[in-house]
Amino acid sequence: MACAAHPALARLPDVIAAAPSRRAALRAAVKALKQVDTEAREQAETVLADALGPPPPGALPRFLDWPGVRALAAAGIEIGGHTASHPILPRTAPARARD
Repeated sequence: MACAAHPALARLPDVIAAAPSRRAALRAAVKALKQVDTEAREQAETVLADALGPPPPGALPRFLDWPGVRALAAAGIEIGGHTASHPILPRTAPARARD
């Protein structure tokens, strides 16, 4: 497994298997994934998909639509650009972070 080379991810499959619920497994995975670089995080996606399977319908949060964005802006919240895949930028290679 590619993740085994990264200390923060080496135990990820065991942590997921031992979690009392799917939610607890996801929380543990997110905590581990925030400790590694973007490339390692992407490698871990396969481990998570294999261990947890797809989310049940309706489990994922809905994306903000344009009226929602307009409402936030009208309330004084600044809307700015961000990444497409939400990497943790300090853990991303500089060239990739610029992209």
